[in-house]
Amino acid sequence: MSKIELADNISSMTGYGAKNISIEGFDIIIEIKSVNSRGRDIRLRLPSLYDRIEPQVRKIFEKMVFRGSLTISISVQNNLQFADLEFNEKLFANLLDIYNRAEKQVKNRNIKMAKSSLIELLSADKVIERREGVVDKETQERIDKEVLTAIEQATIELIKMRRNEGQKLANIIADRLIEIENLTQQADKYIANNGKVILEKLKSQISEITEFNSQLSEDRLHQEAIFLATKSDIREEIDRLYAHIKSAKELLKQGGVIGRKFDFLSQEFNREANTICSKANLIELNAIGLNLKIAIEQMREQVQNIE
Repeated sequence: MSKIELADNISSMTGYGAKNISIEGFDIIIEIKSVNSRGRDIRLRLPSLYDRIEPQVRKIFEKMVFRGSLTISISVQNNLQFADLEFNEKLFANLLDIYNRAEKQVKNRNIKMAKSSLIELLSADKVIERREGVVDKETQERIDKEVLTAIEQATIELIKMRRNEGQKLANIIADRLIEIENLTQQADKYIANNGKVILEKLKSQISEITEFNSQLSEDRLHQEAIFLATKSDIREEIDRLYAHIKSAKELLKQGGVIGRKFDFLSQEFNREANTICSKANLIELNAIGLNLKIAIEQMREQVQNIE
């Protein structure tokens, strides 16, 4: 059997992309993770100051990724050297008042304690706070543009990883499809023998029936024979399996976003294999049907990872 032709744009839904940039005194780390999903789910974890670029970020994903659960996180380190110090006068006044009252209590009780210095009071939590340096609107717009470019680059890295993984999955799927085709051809060869087995069973059943009921007409027996033969015929299932195999090969050749279509097709494969097992009158044919089910399930497991 010839090798199945595979498109080079079949992608997995699992991948990772990252990009680090330094601009205008900020270190920005971008990470994108992607896992399986029935559709496209985009989750953004952006610093509050970067909420404004969320619509543009979503547009990047909607243009470049079509299926999978995506999580993007951005962390920002502000390294600006011109940060200001803020003095919380109200908090300091309260602390000083408490200190003076406490000092008075200590004196009244004749307790000797080392005096707290002004520096220690100023070192109290939130008395003096570092306010991060800020940038003007023009600079911020330039930073936003660079961040969006970096996100796009990280997404390209993600897509590359998904594509590499997708090619590996496509090869596994193709191997299972070849196995399914081989088993279908084997089942096809048993159709004639299956008819003979049915005929022998019918003869035996007719002999038993006529022994106890000689009143049955030949027409009635003929109708029963046709009914049983039709009930056990797997020609339809074999033909449909061949059609599904052809469709699966076309999808692998076509490539792109084929995961959902292929998953539906896998369910149809399984339906035919189940019917073959239920109709089989030969042990060998039933074994083929069971092996078909195994190969189809193995194929479907990989298909569910495809974009």
